[in-house]
Amino acid sequence: MALKKCATSTLAGKMVNQLILGILCALVAPHHVQGAPDNRGTEFIIGFMDNYEPPSVVYDLELFVTTSRTTTVNVRVRCPNYGTYDKSFTVTAGYVQN
Repeated sequence: MALKKCATSTLAGKMVNQLILGILCALVAPHHVQGAPDNRGTEFIIGFMDNYEPPSVVYDLELFVTTSRTTTVNVRVRCPNYGTYDKSFTVTAGYVQN
């Protein structure tokens, strides 16, 4: 006895295949693509690891600041053993201020 496919099962099979293909495309396709992450912001935490150096070696730590528009920048550095350092200065857009 030979088995015959009925038209409804073939149609249902095609619909299932199309549904599976649609789901796979939705999962694989990139969703809302954003640009590369940036570091723009107004508050940052900067830390330096404790390193052993002989007491005669002194390093001057530097902080470089730049902006996308000319603006006044306020820098506050709090050091547990050395107090607080505050400085305000104007940074011109696209330039680096030390």
